[in-house]
Amino acid sequence: MSIEQVRQCYEDMAGTWTGCDWPTKFGAMELDLIDCSAIEATAMAVESVGDQATDEWWSASCWLRHVERKADDAAVQGALALAAANAEEWPEALHHAEQAWLLECESGRPLTPESRPSWQQLHKAIAAMNRPVAPQRQMSAAETPIGVKRELTAIKAEMDRLTHRVEELACLEAAAPVEMYVEQYV
Repeated sequence: MSIEQVRQCYEDMAGTWTGCDWPTKFGAMELDLIDCSAIEATAMAVESVGDQATDEWWSASCWLRHVERKADDAAVQGALALAAANAEEWPEALHHAEQAWLLECESGRPLTPESRPSWQQLHKAIAAMNRPVAPQRQMSAAETPIGVKRELTAIKAEMDRLTHRVEELACLEAAAPVEMYVEQYV
């Protein structure tokens, strides 16, 4: 295992899991929420006001917000794992990779076959590299200050995207109770 393989594991996973990407049978209506976002579920709840489906869609929206938050938090932990791995801080890298994988498991996302990206692969790659002292070797082009700066710039862009996504979810979460309150009196 090499640092390039760790980076490749991160690249394979980064941005691929953003929410519910598995089949579900959610609630009494057994909604299949695969590839449905919290925003889409909220829209369905609003569209179905007065229907018995309204409560199901509101519940689905809340659950999907939870899954999306776990995905965003896992992506942050994955980026931190890569940053630590680039600095050859293997115990820290392993900790962050573990957190990413744990968040993925906590979301309810099924353990995946090796063909679908999972934070588990990053954890395995970093675990294979986890060693107290890195051996002396020639730096690759990606490990030079310019290569590391490029990598950190990409990680910062991903963190900015995730921060924006978390802010969107917080706005949605703050708006949902108001919408539910308004619907009770409409």
